[in-house]
Amino acid sequence: MGKSKVYLVLILILIVALLLRVYNIDAKADGTDEKWSFIMTDQIVDGTFLQNVGTHAHVPLFYVFLAPFWWLSGKSILVLRLLMILLGLISIIVTFFFAKKIFNEKIALLTAYLLALSPFHLIYSQHIRAYALLMIMCIGAIIIMMKYLKDEKIIGLIGLTAIYIAAFYIHMFAAFFVFAQYSIFLVLKITKETKIKIKPIIISGIITALGWALWIPFFKEQYNLNITQGAIKTITTLNPIHVPYTWYKYAVAMDFSYALKNHFSVIILAVGLVGLAIYGLYKIWKTGKKEFIIMAGNVALPVVFLAAIGIFFPVYSFRYVSYLVPLFMMLVAKSLIEIQNAKVRYTALTIITIIWLIVLKVYWSVFIEYKWGLEFAI
Repeated sequence: MGKSKVYLVLILILIVALLLRVYNIDAKADGTDEKWSFIMTDQIVDGTFLQNVGTHAHVPLFYVFLAPFWWLSGKSILVLRLLMILLGLISIIVTFFFAKKIFNEKIALLTAYLLALSPFHLIYSQHIRAYALLMIMCIGAIIIMMKYLKDEKIIGLIGLTAIYIAAFYIHMFAAFFVFAQYSIFLVLKITKETKIKIKPIIISGIITALGWALWIPFFKEQYNLNITQGAIKTITTLNPIHVPYTWYKYAVAMDFSYALKNHFSVIILAVGLVGLAIYGLYKIWKTGKKEFIIMAGNVALPVVFLAAIGIFFPVYSFRYVSYLVPLFMMLVAKSLIEIQNAKVRYTALTIITIIWLIVLKVYWSVFIEYKWGLEFAI
């Protein structure tokens, strides 16, 4: 396929993604924790965020990002939703170029298509929380990481360090993605899959830690409220089933209990998509150890690190690693393209599309209601 045709198809995919995301968007009821986005952004606008920091568990940068749109629009929730949709579309574009870089155009286009129709990605592209922005930042960080591994230009490491610091101040749990990135550098060095010098990575880690350390005085106040005083009521310590449930949610978004009762085909599809993602990792491992370490590390380690902390503290939720869904869809796309029989491949893609549209139909039928999240539990 020629370059112009590739980008034409991408544009068509983005148009479809946009239409699916703006459908009835002005009627959408608030989702999980969105009220905090409005409260925190109000505090940024009023200049009271830091003085109230001990009454919540939030870091400021995402709300600083929202603040001018919130203020200039006269506190329009619709404007913020449209902004999230824009971020969701940008995340599709960034993921397309990442998949194109490490795989090929076919896998890149299929990844974009899957993200465009993915109920999980669609919902989080409308959700006024930090996750759509983190998708862009994390995929961007992986792209920069791979470039740095190739050329060792210091500007790349400076950019990575800046992203690592900023990501923490957008959502505190993005720290687990950063831990994963530094772990990947270490594993690549130990396994001799890279010849980069380790000293610049250590310096980057120190600078990142110092950047995060500025929040320690505020974190102490937040820890006292949320952990010591037990203000967190909606999340418990880790149940082992929560970990694989994360990939189930990436696959279909719908709450498992609701799907089990009303749409069993959704569960079957989820199992199939998770299987395809695992097979995609296997195929990457067969073709390149370095690429496998990078891909597996980024898609799995943030979940593992969050789960490890979740054993001791009530912090684990799939939503805190929702920014990894583009990587999940890349693995699914990789597996689908690996299917040699075209009829089987297109049949599988058709089934995925149909069941996802069924999920979206359910979503659109309930998202205008208060507590619509009972069916999707985002």
